[in-house]
Amino acid sequence: MSDGTLVPIRADIAAFGKALKAKQPVLQQLAPQLNVERWMRIVYQSVVRTPKLMNCTADSVLRSALQAAELGLEPGGARGEAYLVPFGQECIVIVGYRGWVNLFYRSGAVKKVVARCVFEGDEYEECFGTDEYIRHRPCGETDPAKIIRAYAIVWLSSGDTIPYSVTREQIERHRARSRAGREGPWVTDYAAMCAKTALLGLKSWVPSDERIGKAMSAEIIADTGDLTTIGEFESTDAAPEGRAAETAVSGPIRLARKLKQGRSEHEAACARFFAIAGQLPDEKRHEFASDVFGKPVRSFRDLTPDEIDRLTSAWKEQTETQDEAMPLSSLDETTSS
Repeated sequence: MSDGTLVPIRADIAAFGKALKAKQPVLQQLAPQLNVERWMRIVYQSVVRTPKLMNCTADSVLRSALQAAELGLEPGGARGEAYLVPFGQECIVIVGYRGWVNLFYRSGAVKKVVARCVFEGDEYEECFGTDEYIRHRPCGETDPAKIIRAYAIVWLSSGDTIPYSVTREQIERHRARSRAGREGPWVTDYAAMCAKTALLGLKSWVPSDERIGKAMSAEIIADTGDLTTIGEFESTDAAPEGRAAETAVSGPIRLARKLKQGRSEHEAACARFFAIAGQLPDEKRHEFASDVFGKPVRSFRDLTPDEIDRLTSAWKEQTETQDEAMPLSSLDETTSS
């Protein structure tokens, strides 16, 4: 690529600035509600202030930044909506706690949502059964090292209230499964990531929209490094007609097209399943597959694309018909998000 977007940003920071500015038409179309100038300034400052991001290719940073824009989130900055996280020369976007809260509200299905951490010394009580509730009285402790659990509660527009909680052990298991567990917000904003882990436990109960689905694809990329799911962002190619528009989307969008076209049927089937059940640990995924097929399943590599799609349909049917009054104790047994 002649514009230098496949070389580290450090090699030509001025070229990166020009490439970022060239994305302004795409940004205005992807997220007209964003302050584009502020958004570009935040992205640029995040890169130049983070030495490891300077080692990433401009293409991967631009791609990740545009993914955040499509979700209507700012990558970097004080809001903590999304983060640009480097892995060698590759950059990925991680949706932050506040980003997920915003996405839930924008879905239109949520009236209110809270997610908080519980610290040593706090008074905490949760009740399971037909009258579920969480009561929390903080003692004033704020040291992230003393977090013992996190919880989230969502009040749906339908009138239902759904609580969810995770222990520190479950949080750490979720962190260990993510390749971003030792980078970015898990290091700089640990308490927020604990709250986010609890919040993600509610995703099966919050009616999903396109943005929430794409945010889940970003979670899969962050956790597994599986870039096949980047194809879920291809709708960004809704540009004005004409050659100039095609040039404007040629960077990240063109790479997304290439990845989507090149991925195998098996990878595509896996991406569809992980997009709705990606927060399950591997052993629970295999256990679910074994139940569906009536035989031991130890790896998704042993399944055909049609079989994986059958699992996706079975999972959707299960979550759609599941009693919303499921006690918190049952939730903790079925997932460790």
